[in-house]
Amino acid sequence: MKNKEIAKLLYQIAELLSLTEENPFRIRAYERAAQSIESIPTPIEEIAEKDELEEVPGIGESVAEKIKEYLKTGRIKYLDDLKKKFPEGLLEIMEVPGMGPKKAKYLFDKLKISDLDSLKKAAQEGKLRNLPGFGEKTEKNILQGIELKASSKERILLFDAINI
Repeated sequence: MKNKEIAKLLYQIAELLSLTEENPFRIRAYERAAQSIESIPTPIEEIAEKDELEEVPGIGESVAEKIKEYLKTGRIKYLDDLKKKFPEGLLEIMEVPGMGPKKAKYLFDKLKISDLDSLKKAAQEGKLRNLPGFGEKTEKNILQGIELKASSKERILLFDAINI
């Protein structure tokens, strides 16, 4: 069952689109589609085989085509193209609690922070606190978020573990 896998890819598309300052409705459409896929009990592969993807709430023609492409090839060209526009580590930075697309892009534009290591180093050296929207507390929260992310990397949800 590839529901979680495909939902994660759609969330990535939404995150990358938000970095490009894309239309918020389009971003929200990918998020809605990902949420729908996460919540349906039926494997997405079965739905695609029956050609019923567009019957799932939140999935339109464009998203359905991307899902079919992924199920057929294991890739989504649109996502690959979006990823080429930004440093690889930017998605990882956005996974840090408290770091969304806008903050990640701002730090990349201002300080060329493009991965977790450079974010951690900048926070430890106090380089973030003088930026608008950041401060000493934000630096501390970012460092805690990086630690939390690192410690939770080895963990998986019980629901996911049962399905392995």
